[in-house]
This record gives sequence, C-alpha cells and structure tokens, in this order.
Amino acid sequence: MHTGDASKGMTCAAVVVIPTRNRSSIAKNAIRSVLGRDSNVSVLVSDNSTSTEEVEALHRYCDESGSDKLRYVRPHTSLAMSDHWQWAIERSLAEYPSASHFAYLTDRMMFKATALDDVMRLVAQHPDRIVTYNHDRIIDNANPVRIQRYPGTGRLLELETSRLIDLYASAIIHPSFPRMLNCFVPRALLERIHERFGSVFASVAPDFNFCCRALDTEQSILFYDSSPIFHYALGRSHGASISRGEMTADRVDFFSTLPSKTLAASKSDVLTSFATVGSTIFREYDSFVRETRSERFRPLDEAACLRLLASEVNELENPELQRQLRQQLIVRGWAPVEERGSATGQIGTFAAKSLSPRAIARKLRSVLVGPTMQPLWMFAGRHLAWPVPSDCRFEFNELDAAIEFMNRFPGRAMRRSSRQDALLHPRVLPG
Repeated sequence: MHTGDASKGMTCAAVVVIPTRNRSSIAKNAIRSVLGRDSNVSVLVSDNSTSTEEVEALHRYCDESGSDKLRYVRPHTSLAMSDHWQWAIERSLAEYPSASHFAYLTDRMMFKATALDDVMRLVAQHPDRIVTYNHDRIIDNANPVRIQRYPGTGRLLELETSRLIDLYASAIIHPSFPRMLNCFVPRALLERIHERFGSVFASVAPDFNFCCRALDTEQSILFYDSSPIFHYALGRSHGASISRGEMTADRVDFFSTLPSKTLAASKSDVLTSFATVGSTIFREYDSFVRETRSERFRPLDEAACLRLLASEVNELENPELQRQLRQQLIVRGWAPVEERGSATGQIGTFAAKSLSPRAIARKLRSVLVGPTMQPLWMFAGRHLAWPVPSDCRFEFNELDAAIEFMNRFPGRAMRRSSRQDALLHPRVLPG
C-alpha cells in the first residue's frame, strides 16, 4: 500500500474520511459535524458521485469552506462501494502521512456536538488500539420525525475478539463490532490488514468485510459504550430500503455498480438468494471463513441466522415480498412460532402479565418518556440542565429540530449494563 511522501503531505493526528455518492446536501452536514470540533482531526471527502450537479455543489462547498483541515478528492471513474472505500483509504494514507488514526463517517452520519473530543481523548490514551462506539438514529422517512437513542454506560470496555467472533457466528450483531464507520483505527493496523489480505476493504459490504478482517487480526478491541454519532436520511439509505422491502433509486444504483462475480450465492444455503440486511452481514462472515479458512472463525449457526432473518421479514412493509421470504425461510428449515394454549388460557395469562408490578412500571415509564411529556423534558433540559432520558420517544415536525436535539441533549449514562456485561464479558478500563 502506498503511504505517500511525508514532504508533500499534511500534518494531523487523525483523519475522518467521508465517502459520498450523489448526496452533496447531507455530505455537507457530515463535514460540518467534524470541522471545528477537534483541531487535531482533518476531513477527507471522497466524492464518488455520478451527477455533475452533485459533484459541482460539493466541490464548490469544500473549496469555499476556507478550512485547511478539509480536502476534496474524487476517483477518475465511478466505483462500486467497496472499491470506493478502498480507493479512499489509500488516498487518505498517502495524503496524510503523519496521521496516526483513520475513521469513516458516511454522508448520512454526523458527530454530535463535543462528542468527537470525547472520542479523541480515548484514542490518544490508547493509540495502538481500535476504539469503536455505538450510534443513534433519526427516523426521518415518516412524519412526525422520531429519534432512537441507545442507552450507554459511557464506560470504556476491552473486548476479546474471540468473544465477538462467537457472537457474530451466533447471529448476535453487537454495536461494538469494528466496521470502520463506527471506530478510529491505527494506521499500523490498516497497513497490517492490507499486507495480509491485499486490501483493507473488499466484497459487497466493506464495513462487515473489514469487521471480519479486524476481528481475525486483533486479539482485543476497545468499545466506548456511548453514541457519539447518529445517522439519518433513511430515505437515501440502501440498507433501510432493503429493510422496508422497497426498490429505491439508491438501491438500484448500488446493485448496478457491483461486478457480477460479487453477487454469487454463498455456499451456505441459509443465505442463498435472500435479500435482507442480515443476510448481507452473514454472507460477509461466510465468505470470509471460506476464503481464509481462519481457525478463529467457526461456521455460522444457521438456526440462529434463520431466526434473525425471520425477525427482519416481519418488519418488511411489502406484503408480497414478506410472504415470499417467509416461504423461503420455511423451505430452509425455519419453523414459525405457534401460539399454544386455549383462548381463555391466553387471555388469563395476558391479564396476569398486564397487571404485574413490572408491567405497570413499564407502562408508567412509557408515558414518562413518550411524546406527551416531551415539552416538560425539553424545558427541564434547557433551563434546569436535567438529563433527558436516553430512551425517550420524542417526535419532531422538522428534521432540523431532531438534529438539534441530538446535539444538545446527550442523555443520562447508565451506571452499568448487566445484560451487556453478560453478553460481552468485558474488562472495564479507566476513562
């Protein structure tokens, strides 16, 4: 991998790479969320757009920004997603030879206000380690706009990659998985991965392809149990369109760039010809195992995969596609859960559960964090500095209002998460 001439490069501690394609308006938001936050972080925008108007708009914005921390680059030809990510990381390593760490921020993501500073402090404390983190979501493809924030402890956890591989094989996809778009990665590790595999990214889903490579290369990673970033613009998301069962222009564009050989079916029958986000994630694991024969990776638990795929199918908005995919799951061995017991017995069980203290507490909590209490929480947060609950279910009339909320109210950190600790087997680190 060519890492450039230091005499021609730019000096910085870390680089955030923003790969984008025909989304100049939201790419600008991603850029603004990084610039000015931490003086030691630069931004490289890699524009893979096919629209002349989009190219001109984003190039002009970068030129007129006046920031010496921002650089705009563009490949000579349109590239598939993985090829573009690979081109961008090679360009970044060459353009910033003094940079010690690199991260990806997609054009649909933004760092929250001051959150980048928190992440960079952890990166500086542990310069030889991958530092991963979670991300929240703004659901803006429907009215009203809603937010989804994930509770976090704010702790820094050391996780054994052998444990994360076991979770992956068991169809448990945890936010701590290093996917490049949720972590800062040391230059030395990127170079080791490139030397071993011939590239940093490959396959159909570069994020999970990188995840497999990083988990196989490292013995442990660090997970910052917080959400310093959020994503939005779900109407422009290829993955979200798959979850909805909708063929959008972005989804058509994504498939049109893929070489035919990358669409070959996985050897595992559970994954063959099945089009969901989960199946793509499992294909990357299965392909990695077949290509590398790594002794650290065991075969996928097909029964667990089928259960997760079934849960995805239940969320589809396309009834006909939902019916077709359920039939495919049944053919592959999935058995729908059948309700047991008489109607009278079920009613009695339901009533007992509904009147239990735990159920009542959940209902009260639901009211407290729901839209009806939103004005009170917003007032308390603005004027009394009260932390707004992380699990709030607030609604907004405008996307900008939801973005402002994400930046202004970080939420209360939990002291610990016993369920997560049981899942990850972490070692808690200072800071």
